[in-house]
Amino acid sequence: MERNSETDKKSLRKISLAKRADISDEKRREMSDRISEYLDSDEAYGDSSCILVYANHNNEVETDRIVLKALLSGKEVYMPKVKGREMEFYRVFSLSELEPGSFGIREPLDIEHLRYEEKNGTICLLPLVCFDDNGNRIGYGGGFYDKYLSRTKVDKKIGLAFACQHTEVIDCDEHDIRLDMVVTEKGIKEFGGE
Repeated sequence: MERNSETDKKSLRKISLAKRADISDEKRREMSDRISEYLDSDEAYGDSSCILVYANHNNEVETDRIVLKALLSGKEVYMPKVKGREMEFYRVFSLSELEPGSFGIREPLDIEHLRYEEKNGTICLLPLVCFDDNGNRIGYGGGFYDKYLSRTKVDKKIGLAFACQHTEVIDCDEHDIRLDMVVTEKGIKEFGGE
């Protein structure tokens, strides 16, 4: 019997979100700090001059510490703003600039000259609901990152997740963007090329 990948994604999404929601606030902070430390140990991340990074929401891996450390180390930091069915990234100089936007998620100001333009040395840190052993990820279903990364080249796509968000296999579609790496509180997992 042929499986419906959308049905599979919905059930995987539900299971993974429930697992993530079970993590206490204290444990989430602790694991997020560990993820930040592992990320810092990655050579490509350390050498990057620019990061595209989400503002955490709803039990996701916390990114405030990552943003602050990146700013202090002199990296350019860009964060996403949803505009209709699309997403753009804008440069931020402080977390205090962020304001509640789409879906209640903190977003940067829409200032045209601060919009991200492709450049070498850029790493994208992605949120996710679950991931598998091949670098496939399931997001929240809006396809915002898939659409953005299909038209914007970055040097490396790194998913940030808790180990409990791992699943064996994700049936992915042609338009789904694969990750180069996932960082969890247990360490770094790199994936091969396409």
